[in-house]
Amino acid sequence: MAIISLVYSPFPSMKAARSAAKLLVEKRLAACINIFAVSSIYEWKGKVEEQREWVLLAKALPGKEKAVRAFIEKAHPYSVPAILSFRASANSKYFKWARAQSQHI
Repeated sequence: MAIISLVYSPFPSMKAARSAAKLLVEKRLAACINIFAVSSIYEWKGKVEEQREWVLLAKALPGKEKAVRAFIEKAHPYSVPAILSFRASANSKYFKWARAQSQHI
């Protein structure tokens, strides 16, 4: 079975998410990234907050997951960024493409 790592991290703006996404793809750490808007509700410093965020969802080979997480943590504008990862099975055509995208030229 072909396994892909998915790394999920919400950003405060589309600009910040897009900047991180482009670098992750250019560095060949992630094969593909989706960015989508969400409404987030959370408690911060004793107050319930609600704001719009942009989730970066990176699709990477499992061997690159640690590097993707480290890159996001370093590049993220939040002082306490949420960086969550999980594994998913991928169809063979997508996995072959992702593997090719992750190799250095």
